[in-house]
Amino acid sequence: MFSKIYSRVLKFFTTETTKFRESKNGTQWNSCRNYSLQARAEPKVSFEIRTIREADIPQVMELRKQLKVHDVASSLRTWMKIDPEGIKVALNENDEIIGSCSFVKNHPDLYFGGLYCVQPKYRSLNIGYQIYKASLAHTMGKNKCGNAVLSMAEKYQRSGDFPIVEDEYMTLKNFIPHHINSESLVCIDSVDGIEIEPYQDCFLPSMLQYDASVVGYTRDHVLELNCKEADSKTFVAFKNGTCIGFGSIKKSCLGAARVGPLYADNEIIAEVLLTRLIESFPGMKGLAMMTVGSNVPANNFLKKLGNANTEACLRIYGKEKVKANMSKIYAFLDINFSPF
Repeated sequence: MFSKIYSRVLKFFTTETTKFRESKNGTQWNSCRNYSLQARAEPKVSFEIRTIREADIPQVMELRKQLKVHDVASSLRTWMKIDPEGIKVALNENDEIIGSCSFVKNHPDLYFGGLYCVQPKYRSLNIGYQIYKASLAHTMGKNKCGNAVLSMAEKYQRSGDFPIVEDEYMTLKNFIPHHINSESLVCIDSVDGIEIEPYQDCFLPSMLQYDASVVGYTRDHVLELNCKEADSKTFVAFKNGTCIGFGSIKKSCLGAARVGPLYADNEIIAEVLLTRLIESFPGMKGLAMMTVGSNVPANNFLKKLGNANTEACLRIYGKEKVKANMSKIYAFLDINFSPF
């Protein structure tokens, strides 16, 4: 069954993103990592699994940094507030963090998994499997979803935890490693009738209404915390006083600018927002942006900005697929903690 879904997804992905993949800049693709997800004999090292604490954040970020993933410390803090029990860490006998995994509550019937990693020297010792199962228990049998690198998706499905694989789109993890110049994007002044404003608390009600129209449920606390994170900027697009999109940009653990979320009614609004976001974050070491594989305009923005290193992931689900207005999602909020 998986092979059929996998083939359909790859066929769809190839059809929808051919132009992006064949850009003159020569987009680089990396679809495989060496992970494992299976029970083994009890490990011969001593370790403890517990819920993450504030003091753990620097070590977790350092571990993620070693993996060269563009996670954001302030976003980790946000989701610790949203679901205090949703993020687990593994520690060795010296209280050093050697692994992490999370399943955080997005709404009462949906949990999202991510942040799964183990320090290289502690792999193949059953630690990853045990921290994964400890985190999974937090979902209490509710629906769950996550993103899996291609080499891991079948293993998750065979485990029985994620039997459903998304066949309409893929998640793309993009990173442009050089300085970003927004001059190749649409100029803000050239678009009539659209106002781009920096976030203010008074904008939150209209943003929440727009956000719910995109993702299908209300995220009051998530959105407010996202807009107030340290080392971040959020801009909101209005037309005739109505919110028509918004986006955030943050500093990743690797010193790059990471865009997300980026939601908009159409590609012009999204591009204008992206221009303002990039201009507000000068001097960053590249740009990270996680996009929907089927959203060709979003991926074309990256093509305009430079040569992106791209890794593809499959969306997997526990009980049923989760739907959203994917045409309005130009960058995901955070692919470790939220489906959209």
